[in-house]
Amino acid sequence: MDSRTVFVLLWMLLSSTSTGIKLDGNGYVDVVIAISSKVPQDIRLIDKIKEMVTEGSFYLYDALDEKVYFREATILVPPQIDNANPAYGVEPYTNQYGECGAEGEYIHFTPEYLLNDTLIELYGSRGRVFVHEWAHVRWGVYDECNGEKPFYHSNGHIEATR
Repeated sequence: MDSRTVFVLLWMLLSSTSTGIKLDGNGYVDVVIAISSKVPQDIRLIDKIKEMVTEGSFYLYDALDEKVYFREATILVPPQIDNANPAYGVEPYTNQYGECGAEGEYIHFTPEYLLNDTLIELYGSRGRVFVHEWAHVRWGVYDECNGEKPFYHSNGHIEATR
């Protein structure tokens, strides 16, 4: 990988009318993971994405008392795994501008995050991180602890991150 950091962008725009993500029975379907044409081709990315979603599905199923899981995800190659966002480095994040409880726009991962197994020690298992970010994007859950933004807006009120 060259000196520029290249990002994996997991687009899961959430309103069912705009993106098609649905809960079919107990399984999420029509989840799209897209890889940008700017990202150098690397078959390992696809394998790591598959592993992350599969592990995340088991984790989500277990965490929500066997109620939901990821039944179907499509990996689009290329249009959307994108270049680095300097504000986050390799750190996974969810683009979420709304109040607590408002769905986010997308989840962002980098190829470096997906391919570098030493980052698991820093962030935890990829499947678990995927489900953590899924909670942000799907249900508008804010981070439990955020030193940079210790307050958030909810129902017109300012509340402490907790």
